[in-house]
Amino acid sequence: IVAESNEQTWSYAELLANTRRIAQNLRINEDDIVYQYGDGSFEVICGLMSTLCAGGTYVPLSPSMLPMQ
Repeated sequence: IVAESNEQTWSYAELLANTRRIAQNLRINEDDIVYQYGDGSFEVICGLMSTLCAGGTYVPLSPSMLPMQ
């Protein structure tokens, strides 16, 4: 088990399968920077891994980094 919460559990094989599926659909080049805002959910973990798998650079965003509107 790679990740677990009250609602869901993922194995390494499931994480890898989801990561590869999403990475194939991303239009990311090696020089691209991808900013991602999230809460640490499975979807955010998968997005991070997919970005790296596709060759992009991952930059996490937190609420404290966003400007007040």
